[in-house]
Amino acid sequence: MVEPGVYIDPLHGDAERRVVRVEEGKWVVVAPYEPSEEHPDDRTMWRATLLTLAQQTSDGRTRLHADFSGKFVDRHGTIHENLEATYAGGVITWSDGNTWILTQAYTRQPLAAVRRLC
Repeated sequence: MVEPGVYIDPLHGDAERRVVRVEEGKWVVVAPYEPSEEHPDDRTMWRATLLTLAQQTSDGRTRLHADFSGKFVDRHGTIHENLEATYAGGVITWSDGNTWILTQAYTRQPLAAVRRLC
């Protein structure tokens, strides 16, 4: 199971990725788009959905499917759709080679916050 909390994305300037559990086997990721020279104060948020796949990997990692369609197109013109990932020990390892590292686990998750993300 994925640990809800704040993850750091080292390939994107240590940007924060907030992962919130919505229901059993489903999480929502919320994060800001990266500021650019043209838009240095832009704090627009994007979202993605993570789903647990039924089978674990042979080494016991949780398999995930991520739907990034809520991210639309980034400033580099990349269309984000689906990626596969694995989770173990506070690290999400993406099929594109990136990793997100848990830095702050949520001990409690307010229901209102979950409803806003859905």
